[in-house]
Amino acid sequence: MLHVKTTPYLGLFYKNTNNIIRVEAFSNYSKIYCTDERHPILVAKVLKWFEQQLPQNDFIRIHRSHLVNKNYLVNCLPSNVVMQNGDIINRSRRLKKTYNDVSINVVALINKVKMIS
Repeated sequence: MLHVKTTPYLGLFYKNTNNIIRVEAFSNYSKIYCTDERHPILVAKVLKWFEQQLPQNDFIRIHRSHLVNKNYLVNCLPSNVVMQNGDIINRSRRLKKTYNDVSINVVALINKVKMIS
């Protein structure tokens, strides 16, 4: 469960980390994209904070400004990834070597599960 303080009029909110698709950096703010929300949630936290708070076995940083949930990856291409909600996110050339094997294995596993179902 992730506990985050948002803008003063929204107060605090709690999110199950399984519902978070991705987090996008936006200057000193971050946008949280969730399965149960229509629009992203804007919070006054930097991406590094989310990287430390979210489970490292589920989330991977694929770009300077993007942290994605590996469970929602649909396809990993050489220059970008495709998420389950249709978002296409650019991959960092610098970080490519660190997550290339992990992301490809995750997508292969997801595709196997879909074929079995």
